[in-house]
Amino acid sequence: VASKQSAAAKAAANGAARAAAAPASARSSEEAPAAAAPAAAGGDGGDAAAKAKEAGTLKYKEGSYREALAEYKRALELLAEDDVERRAPLLGNIAAAHLMLKQADDCCSVCEQALGLNPQNAKMRARLATALVAKGDFAAARAALNGESGDVALSNAAKLIADTEQQLATAEAALANGEPAKALGSFAELDTKALFCYPTLALNMGRCYLELKNYPRVLNATQQVLRANPRNIDALVLRSEALYRNNEANVDSAPWVEPLEQGQRLLREALSFDPDHAGAQSMWKRLKLLCAKQKELREAFGSREFQKSREIIDVMVEQGHDNNVLLASLYCQRALCGLRMKEWPAVIKDVGQATYRNHALVQPYLYRAQALQALERFDDAVKELEGLFGWHREQNVYDKLQEAKFAVRKHKRANFYELLGIATVASQPEIKKGYREKATEWHPDKKGHLDEAGKKAAEAMFKRIVEAYEVLTDPAKKEYYDKGYDLEGIEEQMELKKRQGHGHGHGHSHGHSAPSGHCGSGGCC
Repeated sequence: VASKQSAAAKAAANGAARAAAAPASARSSEEAPAAAAPAAAGGDGGDAAAKAKEAGTLKYKEGSYREALAEYKRALELLAEDDVERRAPLLGNIAAAHLMLKQADDCCSVCEQALGLNPQNAKMRARLATALVAKGDFAAARAALNGESGDVALSNAAKLIADTEQQLATAEAALANGEPAKALGSFAELDTKALFCYPTLALNMGRCYLELKNYPRVLNATQQVLRANPRNIDALVLRSEALYRNNEANVDSAPWVEPLEQGQRLLREALSFDPDHAGAQSMWKRLKLLCAKQKELREAFGSREFQKSREIIDVMVEQGHDNNVLLASLYCQRALCGLRMKEWPAVIKDVGQATYRNHALVQPYLYRAQALQALERFDDAVKELEGLFGWHREQNVYDKLQEAKFAVRKHKRANFYELLGIATVASQPEIKKGYREKATEWHPDKKGHLDEAGKKAAEAMFKRIVEAYEVLTDPAKKEYYDKGYDLEGIEEQMELKKRQGHGHGHGHSHGHSAPSGHCGSGGCC
């Protein structure tokens, strides 16, 4: 007995869960079908139809609507065709099960059969109206009520029609006004509550997902609609638009055209159903043109026709004005053209357009850093790369950052060749000659006529001239200087080299004697 009670409790719990998952409109308008009427007088007490109906009602109360439907249909088959009194209520049970299973078309068909047997059945007309609302056919739903509202079931159905229509209009207005998240919430509620067999609602939700850039959900929504109706043109168009927008491949790569070609196939299929469909025609022409221009772009860029490449990109930008993913990729490619043409301000402008539309792209930031360095805005280049490395911690970005920092130090260091008035390819005798001339000119002993500020400036200049001579006459230091190192960097590299020498068993220090002709505080020789 205890085990039977436990099984009954579990069945009741499962039934409650399934009932909760059923459409709200169906739950509100459907009560559990009445139990089977007693067997007709004169029967053997084992009326098979009555037993099947009773079994179906039990399954219905448990929430097992599919099993309930099977039992109800079995009961109907066991009844005679002329047994109208028992067939009409049983058809109502079947309709109720179809409605709970979100099978609106089947529910409508069964309701019409039942109303053919008993046109005055208000509950059946209310059920038919609910099924028609689920399909989004509000006019037919009102017609099913026949203008009557005295019955509770009919009143509830009339309220369902009005409330659903109003909420649907509000959601559609939100989508049209650029509020996809708000619209999506209302559409989802309607999908659960009332419009569970309305393809247009599913497509509206797909449109919301498209605007919210949730492209996998768009593809899922359109797939469900196309599974039910492969000829749904709006679903084919929306699916092709999702493929077009969710194309993150580089515009100069071969894979970039693949989703666009897939979209063209869907649109050709849509146009085969309706050659005059404006939306399908427009999207097909756009995707076809973009694919053709991408081919031209790759050929022009490969031939180093960078100005022509930019002109092609401008055409593609005009076609893809509503697709930020595409625009970001196009402006990134346009910036690369600018780099090749050394038009640095144009590079910076195009990078700004690319990152504005897709800040997750990495390459545009590298392009801008390169342009800033070319414009000798070295500190700005470092800031650019530091910002990038803050969220994209990859080795190549780190290397670029170190190179930019090195460029800053190189730019700020003293130009030793200019200090000595010599060329960068000067020989050692030329370096010594240049040193003597500059040292003589700036020696503190020859600046005694200056004021204190002038004397200090001359002393600083003389010190830099000595530093230049020391570096340029030391082969190791000169090599590092010519590579771009400043004094601090040179000392670091020399110390590193010294430690490496000790590490290999060389314990002697490598000092450098003062050069011949070196000017000390006593004067120049």
